[in-house]
This record gives sequence, C-alpha cells and structure tokens, in this order.
Amino acid sequence: MLKSSTVACLVSLLLWGAACGTSSDSGGDSAAEEPAVTPLEGRWEFFGTGWQDDECNGTENVSEPTAFISSDVEEGSFKMKVYENASLVGQEVSCELGEEDTYTCGVVTQEWSVSTSTTIYLEASTTMSFSDEGSAAGQTVLELDCQGSDCAEAAATGNSGVFPCNSTWTWSAGFVE
Repeated sequence: MLKSSTVACLVSLLLWGAACGTSSDSGGDSAAEEPAVTPLEGRWEFFGTGWQDDECNGTENVSEPTAFISSDVEEGSFKMKVYENASLVGQEVSCELGEEDTYTCGVVTQEWSVSTSTTIYLEASTTMSFSDEGSAAGQTVLELDCQGSDCAEAAATGNSGVFPCNSTWTWSAGFVE
C-alpha cells in the first residue's frame, strides 16, 4: 500500500509536472516551452525608430515607414504590407517564425529613377519579435544599389558616396486596430 505522501507526490507529478523529493530549482529546461506570441491581425504603427550602421544615410534620405498591416495570421506565420502614410511600400511579404521566437519576413523591394538613365534599387529585410500580441520590436536591414550613368552623383549627394550601401533601422510597433 502506498503512503499518503507518496500518493500526493504522484498526483503532483502527474498534474503539474513537479518533481518530488528534489529541490524546486532544477536549473534546467524541465518546463515545457511556451509557444511564440502570435500577433494580432490589423494595423500596427511604428514608433521609437532609429538608424544603426547608417552608411546609406537613411536619416537624411530614406522615408521611414509609418505602419504595417498584418493579415492571414496563423500560429507561426502572417503576411505583412508596409506603408508610408497611405502609400504601400514595396509588396506584401510573408513572415515566418524562426529561432528564438523571431519572425523573419520576405524581402521588400522597391525601385525609383533618379534620372532617365539611372535607377536606385532598395531591398529591405525585416526580423521582429512580439512581447505580447499587440507589441512588436524589430529591425530592418536596407540595401541600396544603383544602375546607370548617374550613380556616382546619386551616391555623392544621397549616401556615403558608394553603392551598394547598407543601413539598419531599428523600431518598435504597437497594434492600433
């Protein structure tokens, strides 16, 4: 016959995964990992932004996005469209959950002409994480490149003087609606 303390220990083990007769601080990863935060679907606004490693001179020459829209949210993935005020920036991309509860999003591309013979190309790669379903933080790595006869002039007036260049934009965002 089992003693009442042994029965209580077995119940505790079965219900809560608690170990009996051992220290409560195991120092290991015995608890099940909590699932990553799934973001809310809808409009998010950026705030608290800043430029790091800014060789493209994004502070002066790149318009920062103001919001993004998340859609088709599922556990571990969602789609995202980035906006500068009411204008869509690039195209919709998919974001997939990866290591350390971080979402990696597809590359947003955009291009514009600086003259009839010169085009600037932008690629933006975003990673983000969510502290809760309505709060995000992340970074976007921008790469600018140029093709055409006026690239040297565009680089001299617009960034560090060379193409390609890279800048990293760190940001926070909150769910609005």
